[in-house]
Amino acid sequence: MSNYRLGGAAIRVRTQRNGSRLFAQPAFLGQGYATEAARASLQFGFEHFDLDHIIALVHPDNLGSRRVIEKCGMTCMENKVLWGLEMMRYCVEKTDWKVEKARSNVRDSKP
Repeated sequence: MSNYRLGGAAIRVRTQRNGSRLFAQPAFLGQGYATEAARASLQFGFEHFDLDHIIALVHPDNLGSRRVIEKCGMTCMENKVLWGLEMMRYCVEKTDWKVEKARSNVRDSKP
């Protein structure tokens, strides 16, 4: 399947809120691509934009996305109603992300 789009990832930089966005084609769910993309997005945001924090919004029923967000070291801060939908707001501070990144590198390097 060459030249096939698996999904996408984005960082939105704003003065008050910095957020990330991920999506994946159904055929590629559960294979770690979203987690890899999320980690790369966080790294890009923190290292290239020098952000002090990044948030992610997810619907409470979206368990797969919640798992990806939590694997990346993000913590649920609150539930809010946005755009008429209940959403969970996750956040990770740059200092906490550095600690989680170091832990992930240790886990990934073990045989």
